[in-house]
This record gives sequence, structure tokens and C-alpha cells, in this order.
Amino acid sequence: MKISYSKNQWEMKFLLFSLIALVLTEISHAVIINEIMYNPNQCSDNDCEWIEIYNNGNETIDLSSWLINDNDFDNINISPGEYIIIAKELIDGDDADNESFEYYWGNSDKVWNSTDANYTAIDGSFSLVNSGGTINITNGSYAILINYSDDWGADGDGYTLEKINPDGTNSQENWGVSLIKNGTPGYQNSIYETVEIDYNQIEISEFLPDPEGYDDAPMPNGEWIELYNPTNTAMELKWMFFKDLFGHTLYITDTTVSSATIIPSKGYLIVYTNGKSSFLNNEDAETLSFYDKLGNLIKNVSYIDPAEGHSYAYVEGIGWQHTKPTPGEENINYSGVKDSNFDIIDVYDLGSNKKAKFGQTIRVKVNVYKGNDTKNVVRLYVADEGTKISKESKISIYTRFTNYTLTVPIQLKPNCDEEYDDGDYTIFIGWTSEGSAQDSFPLDVKGITSSLCKTIKVEKKKASPGKFSYGVITVPQEINVGEKFDLTVKLDNNDNQDIPIKLWSYVYRGSKSYSGDREENMKEFTLKANSLQVIELSNMVEDAKPGNYKLKAVVNKNNQKTNNEITKDIAIKSNVKDTDNPEYLSATEEENNQITSNIINYGQVYESTTEKAKNLAPLFIIILSVLLNIVLIWKR
Repeated sequence: MKISYSKNQWEMKFLLFSLIALVLTEISHAVIINEIMYNPNQCSDNDCEWIEIYNNGNETIDLSSWLINDNDFDNINISPGEYIIIAKELIDGDDADNESFEYYWGNSDKVWNSTDANYTAIDGSFSLVNSGGTINITNGSYAILINYSDDWGADGDGYTLEKINPDGTNSQENWGVSLIKNGTPGYQNSIYETVEIDYNQIEISEFLPDPEGYDDAPMPNGEWIELYNPTNTAMELKWMFFKDLFGHTLYITDTTVSSATIIPSKGYLIVYTNGKSSFLNNEDAETLSFYDKLGNLIKNVSYIDPAEGHSYAYVEGIGWQHTKPTPGEENINYSGVKDSNFDIIDVYDLGSNKKAKFGQTIRVKVNVYKGNDTKNVVRLYVADEGTKISKESKISIYTRFTNYTLTVPIQLKPNCDEEYDDGDYTIFIGWTSEGSAQDSFPLDVKGITSSLCKTIKVEKKKASPGKFSYGVITVPQEINVGEKFDLTVKLDNNDNQDIPIKLWSYVYRGSKSYSGDREENMKEFTLKANSLQVIELSNMVEDAKPGNYKLKAVVNKNNQKTNNEITKDIAIKSNVKDTDNPEYLSATEEENNQITSNIINYGQVYESTTEKAKNLAPLFIIILSVLLNIVLIWKR
């Protein structure tokens, strides 16, 4: 039987088929690829690759006849607003069909489980290419295609590719790197409906071309560049890069930042050279250029002849300044703060009468602001009308435009011969002894620390003509870790010839020296004929546990192979710091002869080997007599 249709019937049939096709197309369009983990770093690709699909429509869709890269889906429906994770059948040996299946990154933290998001297992050769590839999800009449690339980001760093706008295209501009490690499987994307990423908004806000110390020091030291993101969107900057005038390149990677390569919204990212040398020039003209991953220039800035320790910082409304470094912080106008400032805040270790004694060590709490100064050594001392009654205490500070709060010890002179009167004196602080940028503080000094003026005399024969003698005059009984102390040695040349002398000292226990290299404080000089000379040697123990140690002074004359040695017992105690000021600093290696522990004057406490043997003779005779008596009694 032949069936015929009128024109109107054909039009109605075409309209019906078109409507059905439109409905099927709309249903198909509702399924989208929403997130991709194509190159995980938490465990192997075989275990941890996955794809998230999402139903962006209003109808439940049966996926039983769908394929993904020619692999079958499980018999599963996807409801409106539902996420499904597509991954391998077995992950870490667990059964994917188990209702309590949990998806792990190797042995790391759980990301999601079957109660958080639906999971569908794929049997076969499901795999995502790390360098980029195609994901094809199709129901036979409709295909969802994504051609992703490792240039899009999330390449082996633990992050995922996320779709920005579910209704948008599958091209690169609608995809970005997740803001959350491990992505958001089963949940709304972290970059959902963010604005299109515009890397041109990123600013070079500050950079340090000539830091204090080595330019190529490991981060957080050395050279660095600060970027600022003024937008409301966090951005992944991995593999973006900088170039200098000579074409040297510095990439933004996990090894040039302290944490993630993502720059937060309204936030900063510090990029370090981290051992890379010859990047930012310290002399002549230089240009710093910033590029995106595709090599498009975003920003550049030029500079010339930077000063050590100064950064170039952009201040809104003012422009670029050569000023104090403020990495990761808002740049501030420091152009008017160039002068250094000194303030004495308090004095510790005074008695109940608020007075100090001659010979005492007092501690002075100070605040120092170092401006645009080339001087580095801060000096403190006590004086009256130019007459100093203390040694100078020196502290080295290097970073410009920085506040320092320090507690510094000052050793008052013993005044054993009562050269100085009791009364009012002044504590001074500044770069120099007579510097204009300084502060002062009154100090009442009264009395003498009598224990410092006691002497212990040892009888000694006068050196015969033509003889050389040596000995310790002063030596501390105990010392503090981190504080310098002095050892005073007397050398006596009764010969008619000059004697070349090498003299050094060190603190030791066993075979280890605890005051640096054994010959670190060596002094070389010529001891004139028929002369006597008193020499001070400064030492400092920097790393030692409290306890008993040995202090050795070594005298070498005429470059002889055999040295003359003086050894004394010495106690090391931990340095008591100001509990109100945890930033207590002791003297630096520039501070020779400045901070001395309590000293007892021993007079001449060492004699030559010959003299010592003579003094031991009576003891030897006594011991020998006792032994002879024992032998005689035994024979009886």
C-alpha cells in the first residue's frame, strides 16, 4: 500500500523531527566537561588522572550509551546540577564498585569519596596525555570535544584545569588553573564565573637589584622581584618569565617562589633569583621586562646604578622611588625619611640606688633607625667632658631604612687607681665618638667593684740578662657565650737583640676550639731589645655549652718550631639576655677590645720551663724520700 503525504503533512513531520532533534541537542549540551586532572603529582597518572563532568541542564540524562575516548560509561544517570568523576576502574587496589570507595592521592589526604560525588569507572585504555590531548565525550549524535594543552597550566603541580563559565566555550580563554590544590572534584569550581584572566593587569611593584650580601644568595635572600595583582581574580603565573637587557631569563616556577606560583587577588607574589647569577645589573643601565607564558610583553621598567640594599618601589601617586625594601607589603613613601636616629630607652643592672659602680658591666637598651647612611657601626660609651670611663661597645647594622631595638653591654673601667671621680657621667650613642646624629643619657657612677682590683702575686726571679720571659697578667675566670673577653699577656725581652713574636689565644676542650680558628686572633710584632710589652688578645666563644674549658695563650718567638704555651682553666656560662628585649645582640667581629667579662688581676702567673722545674725540685725530693722509707720498712 502506498502512503502519500500532503505538503502540509511533510511540513508537520519535518517540524516534529526538528523539535525532537532540538530537544536531544539541548539535552546533550547540558553535559559539559567541567574539570580535568591530566598530570597529577600526588601519585601516578594511572592512579590519579580523572575528569569531572557536570549536568548544566534541567533534565536527568542517561549516560549508558555514551562513550569517552571510545570507552564505555557505567550504566549511570546524571541528574541536573550533579557532578560525576570519571576515572580508572581500580585506584590504589580499591574496588571502584564498592559503595564506600574513597579516592586518594596515593597515601595523601582524601579528596572525595563516593558519598561526596558520583564516580564512574572506565575499563580499558582511559588515559590523559601530559603534554596535551583531546577529550571526546559522545552519545553517537553529539560530541563534546576539548583540546587541552600543558600550556594551559596545571602541568604536574597538583592543581587542575577548571572551566570558568559552564555555558562558555571549551577554548583556552574559558579555562584556568584551580585555586585549590587537588582541585574541586564533585564541587563547584574554584574559578567559577571569574572574569576573563587578563595578565596585562599584573604590575611590577618593586624589585631589589643589589641586596646586602650576595646577589645570587638562596631565597629569601639575594635579588628578588615583587608583582602585584590589582584585580579581583587570583591568577596562576607558572612559566611566565622575566628578561633583562642582555636576554637573561628568570622563570616563575616552584623553585623561584616561596610557596605557590598563584598570585592572589589584591595580593603580591615575590619571585627570587634563588642562586641565579648575573640577572639584574648593579652598574650602568638595566631594563627588567615581564612576559606571559606565550612570550607577550606585559610590563617593563628601566633603572640605572642602584645603591646597595635599596629597592626600586612604585608608590601610587608618586612614582618609582629608590628606597627601603618592603617585599610582600604595600610600598610606602620613604623619600622624606633619610636621616638616622638614635634613642637610649633604658639602662639595666643598676643598684637599688640607681647608680653604677666602676668596673661594672651595664646593659643599655637602645632604638636605632638606620636611614640612608653608609656607616654601619653604632658606638656606645660612657664619658664626661671627653674623658671616657668605659670601653666603646660597637654593634654593626647594615640594612637601611630599618628600625633596630638592641640591648648592648658597656664595660666601665675598674678605676683601681682612683683616676676618675665619683659623680655624674653620660652614656653616648652614635656612629662616631663625636657624631652629630646621637643621643645621650645621664648615669651616676659611684664606688668601685673591689673584686676587680684584687691581685694575686707570684714570686718570680728577675729575668737574667739575655733571657726572655712571658706570662699572663689578666685572665677571666668565667665568660659568656657570644661576648668578647680580653686576655692580657706580658712579654719581657732582656736581650740586646729584637725578637720577632707571634702571639695568639683560643678556648678549647679536647681537640676542638670553641673560639673560631686557633690562630684567628694572632698578633705579629717585634719585641724590641731590652723592652717589656703588654699585649691584649680578644676572644669570643660563639657556640659552646656551659661548663669548664681551657684557655690557651701561645707565644712563638723567632719563628721557632716549638711554641711556648700558657694554659688556664676557664668557665663558660650561657649569656643572660634581657627578657624584655628578645632582640639582644652581642658584639660583632669588628668589636675588638670592647666588651670584657669580669677580670681578676693575677700578676705574673707563668714562668719559663727552667724556673718551673726549680720550683718543683722540693716536691720531687719529698716524694723520693717517702718511697725510700717504704723500701727500707719492707726489707725489715
